Amino acid sequence: MAGPAFAERSHGLQRISVFLDYQFLYHAARDAFAAHRGSPPAPWFGNFVPELLAQAAIVTPPPWRKRSERQLARVHVVVPQVTPESSPRAATRVDEWRRDGLAVREAPRLAAPSWRIARAVALVVEVAEALHNGECDAIVVGAGEPGLLPLVRSLVGGRREEARVELVAWVAPGGQVVNPLAAAAPEAWCHRFGATTFERVADRGRPRSSAFSRMPILTDGSSERGSAAARGGAPEPIGTAGAGEIAQADQSRDIDQVRVRRWGRWVRKGRRETQ
Repeated sequence: MAGPAFAERSHGLQRISVFLDYQFLYHAARDAFAAHRGSPPAPWFGNFVPELLAQAAIVTPPPWRKRSERQLARVHVVVPQVTPESSPRAATRVDEWRRDGLAVREAPRLAAPSWRIARAVALVVEVAEALHNGECDAIVVGAGEPGLLPLVRSLVGGRREEARVELVAWVAPGGQVVNPLAAAAPEAWCHRFGATTFERVADRGRPRSSAFSRMPILTDGSSERGSAAARGGAPEPIGTAGAGEIAQADQSRDIDQVRVRRWGRWVRKGRRETQ
């Protein structure tokens, strides 16, 4: 997979595409940040703006990378298959994402637990096509299916500093890294985003620009987990972190306070330059 289309550019600029399993990240955010609220979260809690989460990963590079060397190539979002008849709000939002330039792939709705595999396969297809087309030099993956471990390890290679893949995970206030894929692949750099970053990228239906209007909930009707979230119930835990991950998560929350202001200004500057 690490063929010519995936080679590092000679001048050092690294084009990065971000691949997000929206359904997983929605439930993971509820797992990470809803428990301390004291009451069942509203159904919208856990929704986020994909482009803002992608930008957060781009502007918070690993220690061996410079932020000036990183450029967002494209945002890819994987969602369960939606239709205007069954999920009119979700279908409308998917159409808006596509008009905004995001690549959206709809995974078939299958009986549990196959629906998780279906989204993982859809994400791998998106990654393979992006690499084959020369869209990017590296990728960021926001997904939790452990079946993606071979993909991650193949792109990490021999040295972490030369890896062509990074991961995204929500970190609960207690230090839990809510991502089983990240826990299974410690060799890959993981963006451990805490409550501060989530607040910055969350979408609660508040007024935004036309590009970021209200985002619907995308739930899997075939899964008990999805139906519980739609009712406002607490979803089941996804994963926990070891002591080393908790220490790094604590450090990431301290870094959040500084970085989130920087990338917020960076996003606004980028939008002004492209208008």
